[in-house]
Amino acid sequence: MRNIGLRFEHFIFDLFNSFKLDSNLISQPLDKGVDIEIAKNSDTYGVEVKIYRSRRIPISTIKNSLVQLQYNLQNNKYKGGFLVSTANIEPQIREELKKEFEIEIFDRGILISLTSGNKNLRNELEVILLELSQSGEEDIYDGVFTHSHKYTMEFINFKKTNIPKVNKGKELCEELTALSAGKKTAKEYEIQCERILKYIFENDFSNWQNQTTTVDTLHIFDLIAKISSTNDFWKLLARDFHSRFVVFEFKNYKKKIKQGQVYSTEKYLYKTALRNIAIILTRDGAEKNAITAMEGSLRESGKLIISLDQKDICEMLRMKDDGDDPNTYLTEKIDFILMKLSR
Repeated sequence: MRNIGLRFEHFIFDLFNSFKLDSNLISQPLDKGVDIEIAKNSDTYGVEVKIYRSRRIPISTIKNSLVQLQYNLQNNKYKGGFLVSTANIEPQIREELKKEFEIEIFDRGILISLTSGNKNLRNELEVILLELSQSGEEDIYDGVFTHSHKYTMEFINFKKTNIPKVNKGKELCEELTALSAGKKTAKEYEIQCERILKYIFENDFSNWQNQTTTVDTLHIFDLIAKISSTNDFWKLLARDFHSRFVVFEFKNYKKKIKQGQVYSTEKYLYKTALRNIAIILTRDGAEKNAITAMEGSLRESGKLIISLDQKDICEMLRMKDDGDDPNTYLTEKIDFILMKLSR
């Protein structure tokens, strides 16, 4: 994802330069909180570039990106800013967000409009969007909101002050880290993990239920939720693994989980009940034998079991705060599992 992200940043840099704007690609974005600087009439504007694998991104994610960009524009004394992403945003909503946040917004449709008449830039954009596609479909224009005329970009002067930084994910990570591992805090760990999952996946799941017992009373899930996402990742995962629900298990162990914990989780999964995916949240990950057990479950039964350790969880929380899509993290993790799976 990093390589395609850098490629997209360079594409946006070239796009601004094609309009005879004085652009500067920042090598250390964290220092200034933006990826590109644009000089116009002695004023400097900051550009934040967001790349998403899914064509449909929740408005709450876009808003998080805008709030973080506002914070960075304010702290670095920029005149204004641009949020550029590969997502599709309804024109009316995009205009409302522009007005509310005082930031120019480019989505996939705007980028297609801005590259009309420039064959090289249009080809580069299409290559990037094809690589991001999770469905394997070549129709990268699906769901794009088109524009009858070439879009005219606006340089909006940013006037707001005292912008708070989005840090809910950071706080949840710190609370999780501060909680000791072991049996004594197992219940507190479950509660904290549930809060975290509902923040990370607030737009992807519904009907959350904890401590759910199966009809035969043999199994109790720590947490189960129904997939109700418009995100391409979850739609494809639900289709490919014949699942409507995802089981979450919480292991507050001081050491890595063993294969026994994987086998017990596997028993909860049942294809006929459209319950074929499980995510195990751990402190320190899984032992080699446990990873082998997950691979075996996938290879032999088609059941997908993913292990997330504390570092994984905190990284996804950071992505959520920053207006990135945490599902991208899972996408890369699952891609790695599938690519190295043996017969």
